[in-house]
Amino acid sequence: MVKSLLDDAPGRISFTSDLWTSLTTDGYMCLTCHFIDNNWTLQKRVLSYTFMPPPHSGLALSTKIHNLLSEWGLEGRVFSITLDNAYTNDLSIDTLRDELNLKDLLVCKGDHFHMRCCAHILNLIVQEGMKGVDPSIVKIRESVKYVKGSQARKQKFLECVSLVSSGNKGLSQDVSTRWNSTYLMLQSAIHHRRAFQHLDLIDSNYKYCPSKVEWEKIEQFCSFLKVFYDSTLMFFGTNYPTANLYFPMYICVT
Repeated sequence: MVKSLLDDAPGRISFTSDLWTSLTTDGYMCLTCHFIDNNWTLQKRVLSYTFMPPPHSGLALSTKIHNLLSEWGLEGRVFSITLDNAYTNDLSIDTLRDELNLKDLLVCKGDHFHMRCCAHILNLIVQEGMKGVDPSIVKIRESVKYVKGSQARKQKFLECVSLVSSGNKGLSQDVSTRWNSTYLMLQSAIHHRRAFQHLDLIDSNYKYCPSKVEWEKIEQFCSFLKVFYDSTLMFFGTNYPTANLYFPMYICVT
């Protein structure tokens, strides 16, 4: 089905690929193709989700992608490939470009072959900016951990939520590798600000409630992150082109 759809596609095909490591330290790679079909509809299909043994070097990644392109008979139809903004990916793309250029298979000798993932670039920018995290954000993180630390605390917090009528929106816990999870955590905490303040009054073991000034800082920081969060959501779209969004999003962020 996928092969016939690709064979019928009138133009060239672009690709995205990502590599990550599971909790069991096993490496996996995904290769996805993006193309316009005969009805002028943007299509996306996963070509491979495969185990990637070490080493995860530039040469190994290049070889893996090249082999997959060959298996699908798509070497001569490649337009571009989008990867995370990482040094290893630069090496793999340089190698793959050289190999495809030997057969004269790329448009403009591959000048437009390597695309860098805008969402990943935004992620790097925000991660760098969050290195000096304000103590008020640490308080929110510890507050959420405290509430989620036991069923009794969860129940007590739910009682506070009910008392101040802050709704049934859940609390989000962030993870160190995803800044957008910090944004969602702050957003959920702001929503339950009065519940945390009430918890501070009735629970002597709760020591992390931000002050009024700290809540104001948290709201400001959340507004700052929202710009990047909304931009990232735009870049995550798969049913519409996103390359044309780069400059408008760049202006919005700056």
